[in-house]
Amino acid sequence: MKPRALLERLARPFSSSRRSSSSESRREKEEEADLEAIAAREQRAFLYEALEAATRGFSEKNRLGQGGFGPVYRGRLEDGRDVAVKRLGAGSRQGAREFRNEATLLSRVQHRNVVNLIGYCARGAEDKLLVYEYVPNESLDKILFPPASGHCESTMPAPSIAPLNFASDFPPVVN
Repeated sequence: MKPRALLERLARPFSSSRRSSSSESRREKEEEADLEAIAAREQRAFLYEALEAATRGFSEKNRLGQGGFGPVYRGRLEDGRDVAVKRLGAGSRQGAREFRNEATLLSRVQHRNVVNLIGYCARGAEDKLLVYEYVPNESLDKILFPPASGHCESTMPAPSIAPLNFASDFPPVVN
């Protein structure tokens, strides 16, 4: 089965139709099997419990921020690697399609200006997580768009120029 088809099956719990608990249970087992098949080819499949331990129970202290996908937490895996764990929130503006697209795209992209997707986890219908390498410092949007100083400036802020120059020195990411 192709990765796209597998990821589509992974995203099915987010569909609006309701199914019986027996079909939901069967579907969850299929999704876990699909996830293992994808991970064997592309990324690592993490156990939910391992990510929960790495982020200290998804504690607020380890929370890095909030995106359209949901909250992002800093964690440390058992092997000592620091990671960022993106968790699909219940009230997420992104849904199954975006989750699938992000997982698919980032599993194929390797570029020095793009954070690497290490793996993911899907446990049941609610828990969908993406695991990235952790990159220290602020998020790029905070560097590119610093807080307003109280008056409008017609020039680009100096801290914004260096990352843009750096990014333009390397070839673009091509799918």
